[in-house]
Amino acid sequence: MTSDPRAIIDSAVQDSKVNDIIRRFGFSRVRGKSFSYRPNLPPAFTIGNSLSGGVIYVSDWVISKFDDMELEWVVLHELAHIEKNHIPMRAVYDLLSMGGTDYLAYAYNIPFLGASTLVKSLRSLVTVFTGGITANHEKEADRWASEIQGTKKHGITALLKLSRGQLDMISHVSEGFEFSVAALTMRQRIQALAK
Repeated sequence: MTSDPRAIIDSAVQDSKVNDIIRRFGFSRVRGKSFSYRPNLPPAFTIGNSLSGGVIYVSDWVISKFDDMELEWVVLHELAHIEKNHIPMRAVYDLLSMGGTDYLAYAYNIPFLGASTLVKSLRSLVTVFTGGITANHEKEADRWASEIQGTKKHGITALLKLSRGQLDMISHVSEGFEFSVAALTMRQRIQALAK
């Protein structure tokens, strides 16, 4: 199986367990699908927003290895990204990074070499900035899922399983044009949730 995200999305199938959790919490415009997990893929991810709904993708590894409450927490975490409009907000920052910096250099008629340096510098700043936003979104989704469940226990055990014993592994990154920024580690997420 390929690790191309588009192919993963195209090959994902409706999942009754994930859909049952989604329906139980009243998210009628959101669907749940499962996909075959690969180590270079996130174990779960979301596409969508609070207006149109979306799709939550959960890997077969999470569905088979997590207990019911841990799976519920993972799905709630992904629902938080839809409910809080994290995905569209991130797209806006990515567009600003891609087009905004180019437009700025063009609008102020900066010579080519200077424009190139300006664009790279601004894109780097946006990448660092969005790394902080990504970290905040993940922590917010972690807290929201735990608040809905009324306990932090399942979130902490789910995050421990997701880390596979490597607490300092990178949980999320902010992708830039020149480099990537580590947004936060699994340890940081667990510590933030445990507070």
